[in-house]
Amino acid sequence: MKRLSVLFLLLFTSLNLSAHEFFFSYAEFEVNELSGELQGTVIFTGHDMEKALGLSLMSEVELDSLTEERLIAYINAHLSFGANVQLRYFGHEIKNTGEFYLYLYTPISADFVLPKKIRFDVLMDYFVDQQNKLTLNYRGEKHHLVFLNHEREQLLLLQPTQHED
Repeated sequence: MKRLSVLFLLLFTSLNLSAHEFFFSYAEFEVNELSGELQGTVIFTGHDMEKALGLSLMSEVELDSLTEERLIAYINAHLSFGANVQLRYFGHEIKNTGEFYLYLYTPISADFVLPKKIRFDVLMDYFVDQQNKLTLNYRGEKHHLVFLNHEREQLLLLQPTQHED
């Protein structure tokens, strides 16, 4: 009986080690004034996104088989730089580590430099402990925002650049 207990303990411990206990996504965007675009990358764990999209679609999902339209629809519903900013798909890759890199862009107008309320709640509907971090590079300055399940939106205040005459 003791051997059986040890065997179950080892089995249970090994199963717990295979699942991760943290849920984290990261995004980095840059305002490229030369091209007039907001360009960025969103990084998340591939199997977490598969699970979340599978739950939302009520069917099994593999990231390799997702269409650009479905990925962009999900991202635009959960990552927002304002009502008039719709992110567009540029590409993606799945790393050997299981991380999914989604490359995005969108044309921006001059009013983008005004204070913006940013929402970044990717995967938060499915993982209560989900944490997201966003870095925005703007005119040589990095602005860091942290999003938690109870703080899905953050206000980003960009100071206008003073030009000397």
